[in-house]
Amino acid sequence: MRWYQYPELADRAALMELLRAGMSVKEICQHVGCTKTAVASAMLNHGIHRPFVDGVTEELKRRLRL
Repeated sequence: MRWYQYPELADRAALMELLRAGMSVKEICQHVGCTKTAVASAMLNHGIHRPFVDGVTEELKRRLRL
């Protein structure tokens, strides 16, 4: 199945909630029942970059090259 056929991956907000909960890509795969490629594709299509970092300033991201 394609990433957009999984409701948790097709909905950017739902995917962000899983990431904010501290779930890794592998854990999201197990939770959703999909492949790592599906999660990676969903993140790419939603503009979410790995490693996922929430609440970090743009200056710190630039310094860490995130």
